[in-house]
Amino acid sequence: MSKWNLTNLKRNGDNLRIFIVEFTFLLIVVYIIIPDFVLRCIGIGSWKKQNTLGVAITFDDGPHPDYTPKVLDILERYKVPATFFVVGENAAAYPELIKEIQGQGHRLGIHCQQHICSWFLNPWETWSKWDEGVATLESLTGQKVELIRPPWGVFNMALWLWLRHRKMKVVLWNVEGFDWLTQRSPEQITKRVLRKTTAGSIVLLHDAGGQPGAPKNTICALESICRKIAVEKKLPFVSLDLTKNGLEASPACRWSWRTCRFVQTFCRSKYTSPITRRL
Repeated sequence: MSKWNLTNLKRNGDNLRIFIVEFTFLLIVVYIIIPDFVLRCIGIGSWKKQNTLGVAITFDDGPHPDYTPKVLDILERYKVPATFFVVGENAAAYPELIKEIQGQGHRLGIHCQQHICSWFLNPWETWSKWDEGVATLESLTGQKVELIRPPWGVFNMALWLWLRHRKMKVVLWNVEGFDWLTQRSPEQITKRVLRKTTAGSIVLLHDAGGQPGAPKNTICALESICRKIAVEKKLPFVSLDLTKNGLEASPACRWSWRTCRFVQTFCRSKYTSPITRRL
C-alpha cells in the first residue's frame, strides 16, 4: 500500500473520530443538557416553589415499612400535610402504606417505577418506566396521578416530551436537607432546612432510600422541623398548592417581568410570548 493511501486512511480515520465525538457531544446537549437546564435549573415547566405563604413538605423514595409509618406518626401528631413521591416498585411491595398515606389525607405523586437517573435511560425506557410507575400508583389509589418528581431531579428530552404528552406537573424543591447522607446528623438537617425555608418553600426530605440508615436521621429531625418552622419561622404547613386563585398557575408565572422581557428580547421574538401573556 502506497504512502499516499496510508495518509488518506489516517485522515479518514481522524475525520471519523472527530465526527463521532461531535455527534456524541451534540446528542448529550440535546438529550440531557438542554431539558435539564430548562426544567431543573431555570424552572420552566416545573415548580420549585408553591403558591401559598405556607411551607409544603415532601418525601421521596418511599414507602418503606420501617420508616414511613414513623414519618406518618410525626406528621399526624403535628397536623402537618405532606406529599409523598413514591417509587412504583416500592408502592407495589407495600400497598398498605400507600393506603395509610392516602387515608391520612396526604398527597401522592410518582417518583418513577424504579429509582433510576433519567440521564441513563433511552427514550423507550423512559416512557416505559414512567408509564409503568403511573399505572402502578393509580391501580393502588384509584385516583389519577398528576404530580411527578424524577429521581435526583434530573431530566432527559424523552421525559420532557412524556411530561407534555401526559400533562403531568413536575414538582422539584427549593429547600433540601441532604438527609439522604448517613453522615448528616438530625441537627444538621434541621439547621439547613430552617435556614433555607421561607414562605412558599417546597422542602425535600426522604422516608426511604439514600445511604443505609439515613432515614433514621430524617425521622429524628422531622419533629424538630415541624415544631421550629411553626414557632420560629411562624409559617404554616400547607398541602402542596400549584394553583393561583383557584386557577392553574404556570411555572412561568413565577418569572419576573424583567426576566420575561429579557427572554423575549434575547430570542428576538416578534410575537407575544406565552410567558408574557400570562403575566
